[in-house]
Amino acid sequence: MTSRKVLVTIIFLILALLLIGFAYALWDKTLHIHGSTDTGIFQMGFSPTIIVSDNEFDKDVATTTVSLVDLDGDGIYDKIEVTIDNAYPSYEVWIDCFIRNYGTIPAKIQDIIVSAPSELYVEVNWFIYPGMQIDPEDEVMAEIYVHVEQMASQGSTYSFSGILDVVQWNEYTP
Repeated sequence: MTSRKVLVTIIFLILALLLIGFAYALWDKTLHIHGSTDTGIFQMGFSPTIIVSDNEFDKDVATTTVSLVDLDGDGIYDKIEVTIDNAYPSYEVWIDCFIRNYGTIPAKIQDIIVSAPSELYVEVNWFIYPGMQIDPEDEVMAEIYVHVEQMASQGSTYSFSGILDVVQWNEYTP
């Protein structure tokens, strides 16, 4: 019985020495890894295509001007500015603008941040779906509906702007 214990102990020691030798042999080697990584480009903005349609069928009284602004000088429009001149109560206008993914990474629309004075008597509604994914080189249409309310002064000028809040496709939070 004791010879069996001695035999098992010897076999265990031999296996332990083999494992230690094997581990040392692997740790003693030098491994060289060569490679390169290309990162993607995240670049979203408004496309230069703008379509303006208002409710003035017979008369051309009010004028809606839409401008696109490149905030960081990269050639991509980040901001949309809308000015309505000679506005009057119940004037309505639809503005179709396009949001384009100029980069190589899919993106999602988080929100559109609208800036307007607090005394603005204009209702502004954006029709775009937060969470909508835009793949590289694709674009989606966003509609802006503007309605000049009854409290607005006739012949006034009203302005507002919108800035895109977009994120990478995997960083979107509903």
